[in-house]
Amino acid sequence: MDDFSLRELEDTIFRAVSEIARNVTRMVLEALDEQLMNSRDKIRYEVIRKVQTTVKMKYGEVEYGRRYYKDHINKEKVFLLDKLTEGDRLGLYSTGAVEMVLKVCAEMSYQKAAEHIKNNTALTISKTECWNIVQEFSEVIDNYLENQLPSDDKKDVNILYEEADGVWLFHQGKNHKKEKSMEVKVVTLYDGWNEDNTKRLVNKTVIGGNCSAADINKKTEAVIDSLYNIDEINTIVLNGDGASWIDGMAGKDMIYQLDRFHVMKYITKAVKDSKILKRVKKSLKENDITKMLDLIETYMNSIDDGSNDKQVKIVKDTLRYLQNHKDNIIYYHERPEFQEFLEDGKIYKNMGVQENQNCTVITLRMKHRRMRWGYSGADAMVKLRCVIENGWLSDIIKQIDGRYTRRKTDIDPDEIIDKAFESAAPYLKSVGSGSRYFDQSKVSIPLLGAAKTTLSTAIRGLSGLA
Repeated sequence: MDDFSLRELEDTIFRAVSEIARNVTRMVLEALDEQLMNSRDKIRYEVIRKVQTTVKMKYGEVEYGRRYYKDHINKEKVFLLDKLTEGDRLGLYSTGAVEMVLKVCAEMSYQKAAEHIKNNTALTISKTECWNIVQEFSEVIDNYLENQLPSDDKKDVNILYEEADGVWLFHQGKNHKKEKSMEVKVVTLYDGWNEDNTKRLVNKTVIGGNCSAADINKKTEAVIDSLYNIDEINTIVLNGDGASWIDGMAGKDMIYQLDRFHVMKYITKAVKDSKILKRVKKSLKENDITKMLDLIETYMNSIDDGSNDKQVKIVKDTLRYLQNHKDNIIYYHERPEFQEFLEDGKIYKNMGVQENQNCTVITLRMKHRRMRWGYSGADAMVKLRCVIENGWLSDIIKQIDGRYTRRKTDIDPDEIIDKAFESAAPYLKSVGSGSRYFDQSKVSIPLLGAAKTTLSTAIRGLSGLA
């Protein structure tokens, strides 16, 4: 036993089980096709020929044949088996394989994702195929957000919190030297904070994309309308850094708050005199915005002697930034107009979670190693990362858009699958006895000694022991 290798045993069994899965899948699909042919409306559907196809699954490529029909009523040619199974497929891939690919691509580069899938499953896929799946799924996400986002059990909230920010990515393409970067937009919605006084957000939802201000605003409104009873929301508090597209999101019934992190960033960069900086911060803390602006302007005039034009410009830009948003600087919960919305026992914290969301959703995957992105590629990845962050991926897979939705038939799929296994059973032993992997491995498999079931019968047959 000196030459025994657990890893080699593991690889052998994995390959054997994958071969079993492919063979059983092929048999079941072809038996399904046989059942469909026997139970079809023979006047309506005329068999033309049998055509081979392939579906890529977690355990590898499954090749099988299915019949091609002429539909005399709809005057079209169809595969009845595809009508039955396409709700579980996206193109040539099963939705199980698609979900796996999307999750891996969301965490690593397409090249590494392809290598990871190849090394850890029986499916071989290229980085281009990974990119194509993410791009195609981007359209499915759009359809889901616009038409299929669950609207049952809408939440009733008095105050809805909304934060928005942009993340700049390096641009890819022929003109990347002229257009060095592009801004993807991210919005975070939440109901408030946990009652246990932690910083965790309640019902956090992230929306994003490489899109226009109008598009991100439209997406945000659609998500709010789907998740919340609009009539029950008394006010929306918007926190942003003062970018023009965020300013444009601030409606008349919203309370717009300038992100305090960015306010302090501008102030500390502009005011280099520690004593004046201390007075400026004190005025800000006391919500005396007029005094704060006067102090900064006085400081600017004091250094404007022609010897430090660069710093003077920084102070001017800061002063302009703060003056343009002077009505938005005070914390939302310290404003008179917010007092009417206060609820007893409710926790009100300072906002400013968007920088952390940017890091989680965008930066960790899309900014390392000076990655470059095309417009559509960045948009697709941002949307995918947001969907995964919200926990929506599996639901979108289940409710995949109209191009792939399972069509209604008069046939009971469960009944057909049972008959398919019955039809395939006599052939399992001969197929299993020809498995090169089971010839290599003479190990004991507990399932083979289990009570007789459809699965155990199939495994025994494929192992050559039935």
